[in-house]
Amino acid sequence: LCSSMLLLRGLFHSKRASINSLPLVPLTRGSLSVSHQCSRQRRSYGVVHSNEDGGSATRTDYFQERKESLNSFLEDRTAKQGPSFNLYPVHLQQMPMGKFVELHAATLVEKQENKEVVESIEGRIQSVRNMGRMVFMSLTQGVHKLQVKFQATFEDRELLAVLRRGDVIAVAGHPSKTPRGEFTMVAHTANLLSPCLHDLPAFNNFLDPELRYRMRHVDMLVNKKVNETFRARAQILQQIRSFFDERDFVEVETPIMSHSAGGAAATPFRTRSESLKADLSLRIAPELYLKQLVVGGLDRVYEMGKSFRNESIDHSHNPEFTTCEFYQAYSDYYQVMDTTETLFRTIVAKLNDGNLVLPVLDKSTAEPSFEIDFSLPFKRISVMDALEEKLGVKIENLEASDAPMRLETLCKEHNVEFEENSTTEKLLDDLISSLIEPDCMRPTFLIDHPSITSPLAKPHRDHPQRVERFELFIQGMEFCNAYTELNDPAEQRRRFDLQTSAAKSTGQPKSPATLAAEAAFVEALEHGLPPTAGWGLGVDRLVMLLTNSTPMREVLTFPILKAK
Repeated sequence: LCSSMLLLRGLFHSKRASINSLPLVPLTRGSLSVSHQCSRQRRSYGVVHSNEDGGSATRTDYFQERKESLNSFLEDRTAKQGPSFNLYPVHLQQMPMGKFVELHAATLVEKQENKEVVESIEGRIQSVRNMGRMVFMSLTQGVHKLQVKFQATFEDRELLAVLRRGDVIAVAGHPSKTPRGEFTMVAHTANLLSPCLHDLPAFNNFLDPELRYRMRHVDMLVNKKVNETFRARAQILQQIRSFFDERDFVEVETPIMSHSAGGAAATPFRTRSESLKADLSLRIAPELYLKQLVVGGLDRVYEMGKSFRNESIDHSHNPEFTTCEFYQAYSDYYQVMDTTETLFRTIVAKLNDGNLVLPVLDKSTAEPSFEIDFSLPFKRISVMDALEEKLGVKIENLEASDAPMRLETLCKEHNVEFEENSTTEKLLDDLISSLIEPDCMRPTFLIDHPSITSPLAKPHRDHPQRVERFELFIQGMEFCNAYTELNDPAEQRRRFDLQTSAAKSTGQPKSPATLAAEAAFVEALEHGLPPTAGWGLGVDRLVMLLTNSTPMREVLTFPILKAK
């Protein structure tokens, strides 16, 4: 399954085993397809686990042998040091590993040691190399890695005999450099802080997606890119917040649960409050609340948090997802397009060492397949003009009763899949998704949507049947949705009523709670919403783009899975 490497193999049943008795065994595996490897791994975590020497043993055997070995070690230490000895001691960090490297690595040359300095560091054992009575261990702590050398004179041979890959240890020693110039700590003393009781898979060889998502902690220990992705995600979220904070936006939190999900057309998750004796929904989007805050005087407001849609799971959708929405008074969608370009360039430059050219990797080869140059102006395409050009017909009178039938005919003529009895909005979305969006590989704003698809957007100042709205697409995937907000309460009520009638005609009427939420929103508009632009970003998709990760589950720490 991977190239040959040397790994330490323990004799767990012997409580007196010397480190010298632990043989070096070459790891050799046959050539298997990825699907075959995944199948084997899935079986291994249910029944059999592959050993480092290519043989097999049950994971239960390894676990039991490790426990017996540690129990014997505990008995010996308790006899020598008293009942206070603990395999899981309290330990306070004295010096972070990164700080130790920063302070001492540059002060030494090859073959040099500084025995005047003794520091204590902690880390998890990633690998062990036995060189006779000398042992080298590679420790990691966060993003930092350090080699530790246990010389032949190191006294605690029983501890060395019991240590295994995955264990967390503390080591005190002095800095040095090997003849090849590798910075190394020469160990004086060491302590076991927390043993790893399970046999870890080989590095970068834990492949089965379902196992990786169910055992994310193991995935993080052996697949380096996973930790890198989660750290990049944290940096991206920080950059988004900094971007809006620096522009005088106020970050807020709006309800996750309410009587109506509101803010978008999607199927919500339902729950129930026993205290209120009422059915509640998890939010689909925070939009209506945020606009009410603008009415209340927060002219620049944003929120980053979770939303929920009880719909499909695929490579770019998850029922629980992270969004960022902002609303800016005295702005419009043209200005927000400029803001969007600036935001993307800021984040790309920060994560790409100042480079605005982002390589996109081919997933099968891990080699760059093409590049996205964010320094270039984002393309702007009128979505209806582009759709009419593709279809070869004008699309008009979308509020007429026969509009769904006409759109179904166009779907059939152009081999676009659709559901029977769909609304006009849904059929238009099907056509745009199939015929326009896949062509948007580089950053492209699809602008000026028909008003029937955008009930919360302001009518276009030059095209009355369209609205001032844009969607940002990259690699055929939507990242942002924004518009100049509709702030005319009478027009907003009319559009809600149109949606209500369409929903009834398809047999899926709006709930009383939804109707009440819409009425409350119109009442808020009657108090005066300033001319405002609103914007939403799919944060998970942005992380996917900037880390070259797919599917979306790769950028979620614990994606939802079917129950076992």
